[in-house]
Amino acid sequence: MIHAEDLMTFPLVTLRTWQTMRSAARTFLDHDIGGAPVLDHEGRPIGVLTKTDVIRYETQYAAPTLAELRTVARETGGFVPDREREEEYVSRWMTRSIVSVPPEAPLDEVASVMARHHLHRVFVEENGELVGVITAFDALRAVGAEGGGRWRRARSGLSAARRGGLRAARRRATSQARDPRG
Repeated sequence: MIHAEDLMTFPLVTLRTWQTMRSAARTFLDHDIGGAPVLDHEGRPIGVLTKTDVIRYETQYAAPTLAELRTVARETGGFVPDREREEEYVSRWMTRSIVSVPPEAPLDEVASVMARHHLHRVFVEENGELVGVITAFDALRAVGAEGGGRWRRARSGLSAARRGGLRAARRRATSQARDPRG
């Protein structure tokens, strides 16, 4: 049986409430992710920011409307200066809840939580700490593989996560991330 700890991606990329939306967008691009949990000043998870939130920010706040451009152009004789606005922070645009599952949650429970809450990602929580993330694509890949009767571990480190325990696998992944030579 496949469990959350078999599917999750770790270490987890996180954001902080005081980060700007532009900084969050750069983090998403740098790590090729579509969302991340947001931590408060004490490191506790308090929300989630997604690429959809960044797009909503850009369209509702950062990008001028056509009416604004016309007004500025009329007032300045055709010159439209860059907007100088105060930068917005992640805390204003994030979703203020986190949905998580325990590491031992079976695949069907993970998929059920995603479907019930209409989510593209759920976080894996162990002893009050977020330790990984499972995306809808991760779950879909596992459902497809399990449907054939055999699950082939498509992600490196998953065998170690099952054999050596979650903490040992996380330590190995963290040390490999620091030293790409392995």
